[in-house]
Amino acid sequence: MPAIGVDSPRPEVMFELAVFFEKIGRLDKAEEWYKKVIELAQHPGAYNQLGLICRKTGRISEAIEYMQKTVTLK
Repeated sequence: MPAIGVDSPRPEVMFELAVFFEKIGRLDKAEEWYKKVIELAQHPGAYNQLGLICRKTGRISEAIEYMQKTVTLK
């Protein structure tokens, strides 16, 4: 098995970074990192959290889209 390089994208680590930003109230940064996660992997948790962020920020139609994606991936 080849070694993972430092520059290799790691969705799970990126997801945890997004969670951290969300916990400290930086929803803008959290959203940015969740979107990076879903660019790399179909991650139900990232879609779910994006839906919640959109709901919190009043973007209801976007929230619904992300939540629907979450359901289709589970």
